[in-house]
Order: sequence, then C-alpha cells, then structure tokens
Amino acid sequence: MNLVAKEYVAAKEESKKGVLILSEMAGAASELYDALIVNPQDVNEMAQALHRALTMSEEEQRTRMEKMQDRLKKYTVKNWAEDFMNEQMRLMEEQKGESSVRWASTWPPSTAYG
Repeated sequence: MNLVAKEYVAAKEESKKGVLILSEMAGAASELYDALIVNPQDVNEMAQALHRALTMSEEEQRTRMEKMQDRLKKYTVKNWAEDFMNEQMRLMEEQKGESSVRWASTWPPSTAYG
C-alpha cells in the first residue's frame, strides 16, 4: 500500500488536484503527513475524512499535494538506504555497549563452586 499512495501523489504532478486519505497503519503515513490520516476501523472518522476530502478547496488540495510531492522528491531510495544503514549501525553500537555491561556485571565469576 505504501507504493500505491506514493504513486498516486507522484501521478498528480501536473494537476495537483486530489486528496489522499491514508490509514494511520500504513507505513507511508509517517512520510505523507499532508494526507488525511485516518483510523480505518473508525467509521465516523472515515466518514469525516471523506466529507473533508470532497469539500476541500482546490487551493488546499494543491498545497497538500505539493508538500507530499516535495517530500517524495527529497526522500529517495538512497536516503532511505542511508537512514536504514545508519540505524543498523546505531543499534549494533548500542548492543555492543549493552553486552559489555552485561559481561562486566557477571565478572568475577561466582565463587559458589569453590
């Protein structure tokens, strides 16, 4: 679903008209925060989002769409991969520190055997 939402935004390059309603559970919701984000299990919230989308001015639609398009243009696969690798390195360093703390807390060995 993430790609479908992003493809919709990308396809609106010329017209800039349209509203994206996106589930808060979709991964793209954290990137496309100018979409109307909804809980898909809340019928009232869904109805309100549909009403808002249908009555939204073209100016607001254009503003929201441009912001989402700018975000997609800036956050490329290269940026994603770089962020992913940096997060992996951070987690490895964090775990390394935790394992040395765990090791230090078990040293010296218990004298219960001797």
